[in-house]
Amino acid sequence: MVLPQIPNTPIFYRSNQTRELNQQIINLENKDMKKIPLIEGEEKATHLNLSGNNIKQIENLVSLPSIEEINLSNNQIERLENFQNVSTL
Repeated sequence: MVLPQIPNTPIFYRSNQTRELNQQIINLENKDMKKIPLIEGEEKATHLNLSGNNIKQIENLVSLPSIEEINLSNNQIERLENFQNVSTL
C-alpha cells in the first residue's frame, strides 16, 4: 500500500493474528525491496530483519520506538545515516 501523502513509500502492516504470534520480530528478508517500508502498528517490535533486499538508503524507522536491532546485511547501503529517530538502537 502507498499513501498519496507519502509518494513512493511502501507501507507494511501485519494482521493482528500474525503480530500476536511474534510481537518482537519482523522478518522482511529477501523480499526484493528497494526501500524500507513505513512499518505501522509495530510499536513493540525489537528486531527487524531486512537482509537480502536491494535497499540503498536507511529511512522510515520513526514508527519503531522499541527497535533494538536491525539486520541490513546483503543490501546496497552506502552510508549509515538516519538513525537519529531511533534512540533504542
